[in-house]
Amino acid sequence: MSDLSDDNSNLEDDPTDTNLPEDSEISIIKTSVFNDENGDGFAQLGRRSATASR
Repeated sequence: MSDLSDDNSNLEDDPTDTNLPEDSEISIIKTSVFNDENGDGFAQLGRRSATASR
């Protein structure tokens, strides 16, 4: 994530600080689907799975 936060020059990139309340909660949910390409029901080295985070 990036943000140009400098208000006095386009040549600088000051950091953007966002204060969060102390009681805030953040959740990351990761799901995946195993692609069983040969139908044997087992994962083998080199197999891929589709993942998504939200």
